[in-house]
Amino acid sequence: QRYALAFSIAHRFRSSTIRALERIYTDSWGVTATTTDARYMIDVAKPLRIWPHVRVHAQTRADFYKLAYEVTKNDNGQDVVPAILTGDRELGPLVKLTFGGGARYAFGEHRNWGVLLYGDAIYTRFLEHLYVKNRWGVFGALGLEVDIE
Repeated sequence: QRYALAFSIAHRFRSSTIRALERIYTDSWGVTATTTDARYMIDVAKPLRIWPHVRVHAQTRADFYKLAYEVTKNDNGQDVVPAILTGDRELGPLVKLTFGGGARYAFGEHRNWGVLLYGDAIYTRFLEHLYVKNRWGVFGALGLEVDIE
């Protein structure tokens, strides 16, 4: 079971827009997380808009996640293995930072068509894992959109 609460705020200035989003999340596995995302879109020229982008995500571990699992003995001397085991570092505590930006070039008779270019770098720090302590990733996209009124 998952539960999330999200809210966003945006403000339009004369030639720019700032937008921020916050999401708070919890689930039945005991993971609690927060994600903050912000963009500042700047109208450079009539057809061109650019923006820097930053996102921060942090989460706690799932209830059953452990750095290392151990086998115990019951009263009869039999081995007891934990009921749930995972090596998935994404279920452990982590912090993730994303930064980058994008651009949109509008065209067409009413400037309702747009070519979009996105680029982000993502750094993840795993706070409780034996082998993998951090990870870098990149995201890039090229898109085409149309505004229909």
